[in-house]
Amino acid sequence: MKGLHVVGVSHAYEDNQVLNTVSLMIPAGEVVCLLGPSGCGKSTALRIAAGLEELQDGVVRIAGEVVADGDTQSPPEDRNVGLVFQDRQGVSLICRTNYPSMQGVINFLMLECCSLDSEKGA
Repeated sequence: MKGLHVVGVSHAYEDNQVLNTVSLMIPAGEVVCLLGPSGCGKSTALRIAAGLEELQDGVVRIAGEVVADGDTQSPPEDRNVGLVFQDRQGVSLICRTNYPSMQGVINFLMLECCSLDSEKGA
């Protein structure tokens, strides 16, 4: 199956084991959202898939091709993986540098988020 496959990925920051043999199979063309409490490894898993964090253990395949394992670490620009972090300012920066064609959409989404925040009294 074509898509993003994260298989048996484990990752630790010093003594803090953040991911423990995590596996994801995301078909090509799917848009996925990872939900979970703060510190459970969502961002780490996404950063590993995108090549922003070096893989420590496991395998990452994109379109059937190994992009990260014990011997391979393809750079982020060769992976064609887009991610949106929780921080609105971070989203804007990522899209300006890596996905300039998406900037108008992101600005709209950020405007919508800001509008929703102000309606809640934030």
